Amino acid sequence: AILAVPAVILRLFHGALVEVLAMPAWLRTSPELVRTHGAELAQLAVQAVDPTRDRLWSVPREIFRTGRLVMRASGDLPEYGRMVRLVSIPFLIAVLVSFLAGLVLIATASLLVIAVPLAVALQ
Repeated sequence: AILAVPAVILRLFHGALVEVLAMPAWLRTSPELVRTHGAELAQLAVQAVDPTRDRLWSVPREIFRTGRLVMRASGDLPEYGRMVRLVSIPFLIAVLVSFLAGLVLIATASLLVIAVPLAVALQ
């Protein structure tokens, strides 16, 4: 069960990413939401493509602003809970730890695939 935890967390992250990536198409079909939160959405879009901003240092601020917009639009968004995960710092830390644990598991499994037949052949 412990080995399945990273896979479950990464699966939750995948579900949230799929939902966020589907948002532009959903927003095009939801003019009411765009009217309600259009100014904030436009401001986020303009700042995302601004070549003068420092990309690394602006990420926490952008995550906070996007999360605030998602919280305000919570009643209007489908699958709202999945998107909120992406602005949760503890969840993002759990995703990072799960990703690293997954890499360790893959490396260990690869070594076992190589080592076990060698050990059996040498006996």
